Amino acid sequence: MIVATGQRLAQSLRGSDSIGRTAGNKFGIILGSCGEREMAMVAERLHAAVHGEVIETRAGSVAASVSIGAVWLPQGATTSQEAMLHAEEALEQAKHVGRNGFSIYAKSGLGESERRRLITLGDEINAAVEEHRLILAYQPIVGAISRKAEHYEGLLRLARKDGTVVAAGEWIPAAEKLGLVRLVDRRALEMAVAQLYAHEHIKLSINVSGTTAGDQSWLQSFINYVRENREVAMRMTVELTETAALQAFEENARFVTRLRDMGCRVAIDDFGAGYTSFRNLHNLRVDMVKIDGVYVQNLSKSPDNQLFVRTLVDLAKNFKLETVAEWVSSEEDAQLLASYGVDYFQGYFFGEPDVSPAWANEETEETAAQ
Repeated sequence: MIVATGQRLAQSLRGSDSIGRTAGNKFGIILGSCGEREMAMVAERLHAAVHGEVIETRAGSVAASVSIGAVWLPQGATTSQEAMLHAEEALEQAKHVGRNGFSIYAKSGLGESERRRLITLGDEINAAVEEHRLILAYQPIVGAISRKAEHYEGLLRLARKDGTVVAAGEWIPAAEKLGLVRLVDRRALEMAVAQLYAHEHIKLSINVSGTTAGDQSWLQSFINYVRENREVAMRMTVELTETAALQAFEENARFVTRLRDMGCRVAIDDFGAGYTSFRNLHNLRVDMVKIDGVYVQNLSKSPDNQLFVRTLVDLAKNFKLETVAEWVSSEEDAQLLASYGVDYFQGYFFGEPDVSPAWANEETEETAAQ
């Protein structure tokens, strides 16, 4: 449906216009020589192109519609980031209208401080990428039996110029809204690969954000980079969130297959947060599922969560998948999880994310001594 919608939109544009995919189910269009009043006419044409005829899929005929948000340039924005942000705001307004909604961005004092905050964050993220101030913090993933770190998850952090380190949750949402998350995810991949070359005894996992998981061209560039570094691919795990994997299921199933063909392992993160069916879990062909920490934290005090987690573990075992329990917070919870057959633990009880882990420092000291 996304491909068919993109084709219909592209066919409705002039030669001077440009169209591209900005997220899983979002397209960005730049209209050349288009006045503010003409934007509504273009929106009507685009609505008609998509909604006018059903889309044939293997599952049958499906009717589609699009919501359209617009910003008039240069009056509506002074930078590319501001233009993206204002277009997103207009799109959100259009969605509230209902099917085939359309809205033009209008400046509002109510959200001005939030807009300024996002734009400032966008500038900071861009600078951090260019100046290599995005770093990984490594959290151990501990074997349930060995109780030793068997691999690590690389969690993104932004190092500010003043030396403070900012967790991803404080700036990744802004990166997604401003269209910067592809740069961020690519940088995370490059850093992980560099660490795998530098430290031959470690295994690392990295995340692919929900926005980039639905971008076929970005996934292809990710595949190409892994292919260029196949010698370390066997020590790398790529994590996709359950909801992101399901939103672009066929594309992600191909992505998973190609990664595994090159030796990479693939995990479903936040397992239990979405609605993965038995069939989908089988068809994705992943190696591991990470049980959503919401159900794991303080597990011993929640009979309902105990039943749910035990069911998830049994489901994973049925498909011969390894399991990681996230947010493990006590020895009591760890023992309970081990009794269910969970393979690995991850959480502050076993180790916090560390930008300078002991294994990296030890190897650096050994090299200096030689």
